[in-house]
Amino acid sequence: MPRPVVQTADGSITCFDNETGEHYHNKAGAFTEAKLNYVEPSGVIDIFRSNRKVSVLDVPFGLGYNTLVMLQQILELESEHNQPGEIDIVGIESDANILAVVERVLEDDRFKVLRTALNQGSQSFSKEAHDPETSTQNELAMSALLGLQPARFKLQNISVIIDVRHGDMRQVLPQLREANHKFDAVWHDPFSPNKMPELWTTDIFKVYRSMMLEHGRVCTYSVSVTTRGGLLEAGFNIYGSTPVGDKSGGTVASVQQFDSLPLGVTLLPESESLRLKTKSGVPFRDPTLDRARAEVRKGREIEQKNYGNNVAQANPSQCPLD
Repeated sequence: MPRPVVQTADGSITCFDNETGEHYHNKAGAFTEAKLNYVEPSGVIDIFRSNRKVSVLDVPFGLGYNTLVMLQQILELESEHNQPGEIDIVGIESDANILAVVERVLEDDRFKVLRTALNQGSQSFSKEAHDPETSTQNELAMSALLGLQPARFKLQNISVIIDVRHGDMRQVLPQLREANHKFDAVWHDPFSPNKMPELWTTDIFKVYRSMMLEHGRVCTYSVSVTTRGGLLEAGFNIYGSTPVGDKSGGTVASVQQFDSLPLGVTLLPESESLRLKTKSGVPFRDPTLDRARAEVRKGREIEQKNYGNNVAQANPSQCPLD
């Protein structure tokens, strides 16, 4: 059954998760969060404009906001040009029930251009898998967005592939790496590190790093020092993104160091950069990508307790700041 929906401050909807006690999106606005913490700072619109193709990993896929906002913005960009292009989207989602809400999300007037391109209008989509040989473009697109089956379809003159894979991201990510997937952007959007530390480990971030193109970026809403420390250890350059509501923005982890800041990307305050060098920046670890939640949390606690000794052994002249 689809989850009950909750309206956020910008008029878009989200859902509440009983297990974690958290909403799927920032209560200031699900649409706004997708735009300002994911699509905009990831640079995918500029990448598409330059290369006529873009590849993204959207994990967990959830209600689909990040993907839908990107498709809407690219279609708005292309409305006067209608030139060929390619968009390749891989999603991972463990909860099939939440995917059923995607159709409701598309009712938002801010997705009008996308709805028109999908030829969805006000008609309801039958939630069944469709034969690629006989299905309409709309049926193929909605089947993919609802996680029923991967599909290739056309939006205007843009070829789109959406493949939402079901399961634990820790199991699916190595499969993508082994298949040599490469991404311009990764949108990392699980429930918070406090609730699900096993999905915020430096080991997951290292898998991302191995699949990034040279200009690639990982974007997430989390600003925790633990998250940023894990991304830093995985080999990324760490930046911030635009605040949404009363939250202090998100995090952008870039393969490249920026000479000038792209749209939606901000420098970290010096105080935040310094905290990454303290025990607060010790990341969650899960080298086998299968550790239980309590084990992941306990491992970090032990590493933090031993932090001063570890630093002294590695560099006797360095004194921990935290």
